Amino acid sequence: MAERLRLKIRDEQGRERLDAGLVARLLAELEAAGEATLVTLESEGQAFCEGMDLGALTALGADAAAALETYAMLLRAIERTPRPVVALVNGPAMGGGVGLLAAADIVIASPRATFALPEALFGIIPATVFPLVARRVGPARARWLALTGIAIPAEEAWRIGLVDELSDDPEAALARHARRWDRMDARALAEVKALSAAYNATPRDYHETAGLRFRQLLESPETRRRIDRFLSGKTPWPEGHAR
Repeated sequence: MAERLRLKIRDEQGRERLDAGLVARLLAELEAAGEATLVTLESEGQAFCEGMDLGALTALGADAAAALETYAMLLRAIERTPRPVVALVNGPAMGGGVGLLAAADIVIASPRATFALPEALFGIIPATVFPLVARRVGPARARWLALTGIAIPAEEAWRIGLVDELSDDPEAALARHARRWDRMDARALAEVKALSAAYNATPRDYHETAGLRFRQLLESPETRRRIDRFLSGKTPWPEGHAR
């Protein structure tokens, strides 16, 4: 039977939000996977992942760039680990959470899952996430998700390729895949992962340009105002703007 490493998306406050500590922990656990032959990305809360903790990110100031690079390292590690990685999505996935599942090899979602790239509402962009989403759904559809910020349901996500399988019982669907992987040669699976990672490699100049644009937006006064409004329980857009 497959030995499973469960990567739980849950910060120290019990929320499904990505902060520097959670990202570093997930990366360390994945790098220390040991004898695990299967990795799952999952949560125990109402959401799969609500994305980046914007309050924590802005509080980092100049250190935000390092935190984002650690997140990018986590996505690369998910793609490059020699064992299959399965995202079990049983609730909303937003922003950086969509990046996590897009990096996974297989995405299994329940009907209650939703998917959104709402970054532009807060004055930022899905800089690190965009290439992974575009590989799954195509550049035009990824652009639509990023420009609209609309949360799409699981069935639509399955139709466009962001989700690989819909299931009322994601654990049962996972078990079915695990039985197949038990019959396969682990070396061959690792080579498939390496081949895929090499094929999907994003040019470094994209990461440099996208990262610079993200940091410039994050440090701008308008973005700070939008994030502050959101953190205070208001809509991120100014009052009087069309909804």
